[in-house]
Amino acid sequence: MTVITPLFLAILLALQPGTSSLLDRVKGLDDVAAARVVASDTAGTRAALDELLTLVDASVHSDRQRPEQRRVQFDKAALAAGARVSGLFARATGDRTYARRFEARRQRLAGTVLLNERRYRQALVPLNAALREAKALDDAWLQTITHVNLAYGYLELGKGSQAVAECEAAAAASQSLDAKAQGLALFNLGSVYLHIGDAARSLDYSRQAVSLSQKAHIKLWEGNSLLNIGAAHLQLGELEPGRQAFEQALVVLETTRDRLGLGRALYNLGLVAVRQQGYAEAAAYLERALPIIRDVDIRHSHEIEPKSQYQNPVELAALQVLTDSYLKLGDTEKAAAHAAALRKLQERKAPGGHSHREPRRPHP
Repeated sequence: MTVITPLFLAILLALQPGTSSLLDRVKGLDDVAAARVVASDTAGTRAALDELLTLVDASVHSDRQRPEQRRVQFDKAALAAGARVSGLFARATGDRTYARRFEARRQRLAGTVLLNERRYRQALVPLNAALREAKALDDAWLQTITHVNLAYGYLELGKGSQAVAECEAAAAASQSLDAKAQGLALFNLGSVYLHIGDAARSLDYSRQAVSLSQKAHIKLWEGNSLLNIGAAHLQLGELEPGRQAFEQALVVLETTRDRLGLGRALYNLGLVAVRQQGYAEAAAYLERALPIIRDVDIRHSHEIEPKSQYQNPVELAALQVLTDSYLKLGDTEKAAAHAAALRKLQERKAPGGHSHREPRRPHP
């Protein structure tokens, strides 16, 4: 059973008269009977297919509240309905444009699932197939988001220059679209430059992403672009501008449901505070960050590289800084408690030596 969220409901309520009824009429019919219905109302079928494309694209997201849910999710029922009805429409009219558009989206989502499963080389095959169709169909949005997905595949394969090229192509493709699409493309371009250590370029694109995200009223991307700005300043050794960016990110992200971003903002503010010898402030930030780090399983940081395949390096760093900060403050009881938690985590091993390292998550 497909759960209809408020977003999906709003889209469905916006359907033109006759659109949803056409889908109802073909539902449950065999292909021969359904094809007759489609052939008798090609205008209504076009409208229904346009709405299904909108519904599929709007449904793609990842849940950032729980680690096991931090995977691409989408309306599979809408995608399946679109594939079926577009096939019937092609049979009735000879026009395969809609069928190709739905198949390209299926390929792109199949590739994104493979990225989530860390099967990066395999993911490139359906993603490149989707991109070829997106270009042939002049589908700017599908080009934009597929270039972004390809970028993260190449990044995980250690091909930084190809990742940058894909994100630059995404930014170029988004120019014909709205501020939302442009902001998404530039946010990811800033992220990729940050991952490969080009902090100056990351700052430039991340600042543009903040402006576009504000224009599009998307707090999630605004806050995470500010996190990129803070991390880029730290790469450049600029602690105070980094702190200011993280503080701005915290203010924005506290208005969202993005606990992943919120935890990263608090964690980074704690690291900056301890480097500025603000031990009480560092402890306060990291005490707030620690339960989020554990609950959401935040593992990636631009400040540290994982040295263990089965321990959370961000949690390790937070516990170490908390221990050191409380020692500086003379609170030996709290220092001892965090030191004990640190030792316990250091001794933890995953069954069978399985790696729990969080990959760089592709934006859906």
